Amino acid sequence: MKQVFLLILALLMLMPGCGERREKQDISAALNIDVTAGEITDVWDTHGGFHGDGFSVVTVEDREGVIRGEILASGEWRSLPLSGSISALLYGIAEEGTHEGRTGGSALPVPFAENGFWFFRDRHYACTDPADDGAIFGRASVNCTVAVYDADTGRLYYVEYDT
Repeated sequence: MKQVFLLILALLMLMPGCGERREKQDISAALNIDVTAGEITDVWDTHGGFHGDGFSVVTVEDREGVIRGEILASGEWRSLPLSGSISALLYGIAEEGTHEGRTGGSALPVPFAENGFWFFRDRHYACTDPADDGAIFGRASVNCTVAVYDADTGRLYYVEYDT
């Protein structure tokens, strides 16, 4: 009986590490790069409700520079600054039009970065080009994945946006 209890205790102690590993694998798959060398330091999630609408932001520390190397090798990432649509999406800042209000007028917990890279993938069912962010505000809902890599801090901010 004592051995069974110790086995169960050992398995329970391993479970928190499995969750982080799984989350990093999911992020890696969504971004087409390997982020498993990084460390998740913050998770912010408002998803819920009937349709699962909300925002998720996961911060991944890249202490060894491995994620930066993956980004540079991928070819799918763009150098900062962000496009106008993505700035509006993340920070509620609109260069033109009525983009403000998509985040309730407040910014998501993604600090503004001057040096680094960004990634966009449109997950909306009506999307014809997943890499084109120009159409995200022309539809009734927004379903996309955005990531910002701040080269000055070595932090990756992974965002899932679902309305």
